[in-house]
Amino acid sequence: MAIFIATFFNTAILFLLANANTKGTVLRWLPFRGIYNDLDQDWYLNVGPTLIYTMQINAIYVYADFCIYYFMGLFYKWRDSGTCCASRRKKTKCVTQQQYIALYAGPDYLIFYKYATILNTVWVTFMYGVALPILFPIAAWTFFNLFVVDSLTLTYFFKQPPNYDEALNNSALNLLRWAPVFMLFFGYWCLGQQQIFSNTINPIGFSNEPAETSHSGVP
Repeated sequence: MAIFIATFFNTAILFLLANANTKGTVLRWLPFRGIYNDLDQDWYLNVGPTLIYTMQINAIYVYADFCIYYFMGLFYKWRDSGTCCASRRKKTKCVTQQQYIALYAGPDYLIFYKYATILNTVWVTFMYGVALPILFPIAAWTFFNLFVVDSLTLTYFFKQPPNYDEALNNSALNLLRWAPVFMLFFGYWCLGQQQIFSNTINPIGFSNEPAETSHSGVP
C-alpha cells in the first residue's frame, strides 16, 4: 500500500498539480500557480506526452529491473568464487552453509512491488484514459511484459516464494475496483473542455478582407 500510494501520487497526482493553476477556479484556495487552469490544447501538447513517456518507461522497466538483479548476482558470485561460470566454481569464501545458500539460491521475489506496479498502472490508465486513450494499449503492453518476465524469472531465477493465501490478492482486487471512479470524475472534466471538440480553423498570415482585383482581372 505504501509503495502504491507513493508511486500513484508521484505519477498521477503530483504530475497534475505541478502544472495546475487554481487561481480563478473553484479550487482557488489551493496554492497552485502553474500555467494550466484547464485541460486545454497546450496541456495535451506539452504535458500529456510526458505522462505517456513515463508509462512507456514503466512498461519496459521490468526488463531493466531483471538485468539489475541478474548482473548484481553475477558480480557477487564472481567476488566469492572468482568466476561467473557455475561449472568452474571450486572454491568459495562463504564460511557457513547458510551464507552459501543465500548467495547462490537467487534473490527473493518482491511480490509486493509487483502488486504496486500493477495497481499504479491500472489507476493511472483509468484516471487519464479518457484524455489520453493510448494509455490503455500501453497498460496492456505493461501487463504482457510483467507476465513474460515474471513467468521466466520465477521459474529459473528467483527463489521459490512462500505460499500466500488469498488475502493479498483480494486486497488488490478491492483497490482495483475503485479505479473507474477516478475515470468518471476525471473523464467528465476532460470531456467538459469544449476546446478539444472545436473544429474551427484560424488561417495564419491571411487577412479577412477580400483581395483587391487588378485591372486585368487577375487578383
